[in-house]
Amino acid sequence: MTEGVETPAEFAVGCSVRLRVEGNQELSGEIFAVDPTYKVVVLKTLGADADLPDIAILNMDSVTEIVEATPRKTAPSEDSDQLPEVDPKRGIQREARAVRLAQQDAQRIGVGVSRRGQAVYDAISKTLPCHWDSKTIVVLDEVAISEPYEVSSCRNLHDSDSPLLERVRLVMNSELVVR
Repeated sequence: MTEGVETPAEFAVGCSVRLRVEGNQELSGEIFAVDPTYKVVVLKTLGADADLPDIAILNMDSVTEIVEATPRKTAPSEDSDQLPEVDPKRGIQREARAVRLAQQDAQRIGVGVSRRGQAVYDAISKTLPCHWDSKTIVVLDEVAISEPYEVSSCRNLHDSDSPLLERVRLVMNSELVVR
């Protein structure tokens, strides 16, 4: 940037500027953010899509000339670019939901199981609710699939004959042959 000028007033957030940068390229837009510590200015420019602006992140040292600068037209409190208020309760709810979903995702991953075991679990869980009980896959609390996670490893957890056992075997045969 021009010598002797650290952070010019033209780099105030909201100002419209036309800058010349190294390589004699000109950029026009609105100052969106400035960080004098890292010598960075963020310029909001017109994008190819009229509804979405482009963002240019510039090192202040690359600015060779401030060709034109216009101060912001409105006071910051009146500016339409102000960030909306954040509802803390809604943020807490979103965080709780994200944590709950992450915990559910984590429960779907078997600890210390083989790739085949995880593949069987993933195939079964597409159509039937199941969970891990140590290294055993439990389907609807009726069928257990133990290591080595073959069709022959499926068994009923109750004495009764369950059509679910045949369904699990069918899913294993059809889903895992493809893999």
